[in-house]
Amino acid sequence: MNEPNSTKWSMSRKVYLLVGILICGVAIVMMTYPR
Repeated sequence: MNEPNSTKWSMSRKVYLLVGILICGVAIVMMTYPR
């Protein structure tokens, strides 16, 4: 379980989570400020 690969996976998962939150934030901003 304590392998370097698992650490890489956790890091990539964090990045994917951050990207998802960013996309959600942008979507909310677009909905609140329609053009």
